[in-house]
Amino acid sequence: MPSAFLRTNYHQSVTNESSEARQDETSLAPIEQTSPLGYNVGFVNATLVNTSAMIGMGIFSTPSYVLKSVGSVGALVALYLVAPIVTWAGLMVYIELASMSGHKRSGAEVVYLEQAYPKPRYLVSTVFAITTALLSYTGVSATVFARHILHGFDIEDTAFKQKAIALAMLTSAIAVCLFSNRWALKINSFSTVFKVGSLILISFTGLACLLGWTSVPYTGNLNHPFEGTKMEGNPLATSFAKVNFSFVGWNTILGLMAEVKGRDPIRTVRRAGLASIAITSLLFLTTILSFVIVLTKEEITDANEVLGALFFRKVYGDTAATKLFPIFIGISSFGGIVSMTLYYARMLREAGRQGVLPFATFWSRVGRFKTPYGPLLLKWALSAFLVTAVPAGDTFAFLVDLSGYPGLVFALATSCGVWVLRNRRVRMGLPEHAYKAPNIVVLAYVMKSIALIVMPWIPPKGGSHGGDVDFFYATYCMVALAVMSFCVFYYWVWFRVIPDWCGYELIEETMTLPGGVKTSVLRKCYKGEQEPLLQGQQQV
Repeated sequence: MPSAFLRTNYHQSVTNESSEARQDETSLAPIEQTSPLGYNVGFVNATLVNTSAMIGMGIFSTPSYVLKSVGSVGALVALYLVAPIVTWAGLMVYIELASMSGHKRSGAEVVYLEQAYPKPRYLVSTVFAITTALLSYTGVSATVFARHILHGFDIEDTAFKQKAIALAMLTSAIAVCLFSNRWALKINSFSTVFKVGSLILISFTGLACLLGWTSVPYTGNLNHPFEGTKMEGNPLATSFAKVNFSFVGWNTILGLMAEVKGRDPIRTVRRAGLASIAITSLLFLTTILSFVIVLTKEEITDANEVLGALFFRKVYGDTAATKLFPIFIGISSFGGIVSMTLYYARMLREAGRQGVLPFATFWSRVGRFKTPYGPLLLKWALSAFLVTAVPAGDTFAFLVDLSGYPGLVFALATSCGVWVLRNRRVRMGLPEHAYKAPNIVVLAYVMKSIALIVMPWIPPKGGSHGGDVDFFYATYCMVALAVMSFCVFYYWVWFRVIPDWCGYELIEETMTLPGGVKTSVLRKCYKGEQEPLLQGQQQV
């Protein structure tokens, strides 16, 4: 359709941008030379943010579902050995994308996808922004925390109590992010110490049981580790997706790129990413080994989201250690929600600055506390709705799968974007960028994404209801693709059909708001309307 996008500049009153702020034609959002959110992230903070994001509730909840799917502790341990390698490959891919896109913009995938796929203009950014807003479910961690609290203190686990505790946790964590970036990072660092400490305690407890230093006997699970393994495509794919859920957060610091201080932010992020993956991978492996040393296969598969609490209760009985464990879980959950909220808020803010979301200035503005209050309020509202509205039962497994599947599609597009941007830079005669991932690493990450997108559609042996939920095994794939298809339809109607029918074009304007905030906004320009401000405009 003949609808066109035009660009002009607007500074409360319209002016010409200086060459310093001039953007590449593929950019949808203006560059903020000074971050309105401040510069609060150094190497230590960056490492702790990533570590905290990865050590969330996944390690205490997903192993039960994974073992149920793969059938053996050997396969379970193997997945936790493979996942860090794939995570490292992803980090290398994203670091190269960051070095090509620059360090002046946060948002990670928002920026990388925008740069790699500029046409049709706004399409990829719109699909990513809306899908991420709807399906990034922070409430999973809050729900797992609620179940641990109820289980650890022998409180009857009712739907009301579970949701009330989860909602309180969610609200308090997002409130911290709303009122102070600096305090959010401090609380995140504090919680990370507890997270690492709790995993070290579990690891040494497992070692003590293996050596016979406790009254709990060794289960013998490692004597025949691969007994009962299910070599099926669907269980392996869903299991690996769940293990990936444990490592979700490895790219968190890339989402805060514009807030990293120092002369070489990309180098800082690279070092922090590698350090956090190494720390987390080692702790996850020793924790999984401790679980299979202490708990029988039946105990692990029946534990569901309260695996950690069951582990402590079996080893320490009804003692203070068992009672304190839910508190450790609470602190871990709190820190995980804080770190992931910081990440998703920046992604949504960057999407808002692109102009692809309605009310662009609302999503882009920074409040008196230098926090992006619009994205944070949306994050709270959506997560609170899911916590209170979604029934119990298979909810956890379904939401983990649902929130992860679109990420696989975007990961595939993002990793392929490395080759797209490399070729474009060669054609444009741009200099070599600082960090370049080996092609074999990019290819491995691409193949991983393709495999995990395709394999969940392969029927399990149990038939259409033989997955890890009681309903159709690929429901989460269908829902995720339906949401993404809706986003494409929204784009087609809002950006193409309506402008054509109503006889207007969408004009991109760069608006400067208080606090140094810059954002793109879309304004309707009807055909025949006199617009003297569009002299020197660029049609894209």
